Amino acid sequence: MCDLFVMGSSGTGKSYIATALGYRVCQKGLKVLYANTSRLLGQLKATKVKGSIL
Repeated sequence: MCDLFVMGSSGTGKSYIATALGYRVCQKGLKVLYANTSRLLGQLKATKVKGSIL
């Protein structure tokens, strides 16, 4: 498993590069989680409460 966080100023192509990389990974049969910070933190909180993993 490998984690990737893409950070930068508005309009610098973060979404574009993250989508392109995610698409290539999916083509290889692997799973991708594409989330903004709010969604990611919400999911992490929910899994902590349930005691499970994403």
